[in-house]
Amino acid sequence: MLELFTVRMEPMSASVLRRLVEQVTPERRRRYERFRIEADAVRSLFAELVVRRIVRERYSISNEAIQFRANSYGKPELVYPAELHFNVSHSGNWVVCAISDGPVGIDIEQIQPIDMEVSRRFFSPAEHAQLIALPMEEQLNRFYELWTLKESFVKAVGMGLSMPLDSFSFTYDQVDAGGILLQAPSPYEHYSGEILAFDAAYKLAVCFSKVKEQQFHTIHSWSTTDWA
Repeated sequence: MLELFTVRMEPMSASVLRRLVEQVTPERRRRYERFRIEADAVRSLFAELVVRRIVRERYSISNEAIQFRANSYGKPELVYPAELHFNVSHSGNWVVCAISDGPVGIDIEQIQPIDMEVSRRFFSPAEHAQLIALPMEEQLNRFYELWTLKESFVKAVGMGLSMPLDSFSFTYDQVDAGGILLQAPSPYEHYSGEILAFDAAYKLAVCFSKVKEQQFHTIHSWSTTDWA
């Protein structure tokens, strides 16, 4: 089971935001208050609110019953209900969430111009070689596909950027057009990554363990106004 949820950021009143802030953990509340840019604060707030809404509706439990913790690398996890895995990402106008019964990672990035030398610093030699071999007009698109795949992978395995981004590779199969191959160290070789069609101004990738067969369900689409 692997389900994806998207939340589009829309303007919200101060009174609604004050009410929503009371529904998250004290740590999330403090993070919300530290942001200087309101859009960043609201995206951070909804990174928790979307998980809470999914859990409440799926398990018919109260908001107060939901418990979180962070693993040793800082990745948020559910303590209760413990059987559900989740991961959240946000960028620009979107907050996205993946839930699964196994490890999962998700990443969304707004496509913006970037110096391709970044790929030489952070990507594996195989990834960088495939990237720069593309025509110039295709390189930006491929860069963000690789970046979101790699971010979703380190989030899925629970290590975040403690795992060097050049220690594993996502390469594109030249025979099976569109096929994406992952080469990762043990015990992570059974993971898989996919690029999902979404907003054309963004790249969205999800990574998950193939130990259990995963099936994508319909992407659930919300807006922040659904919390008003």
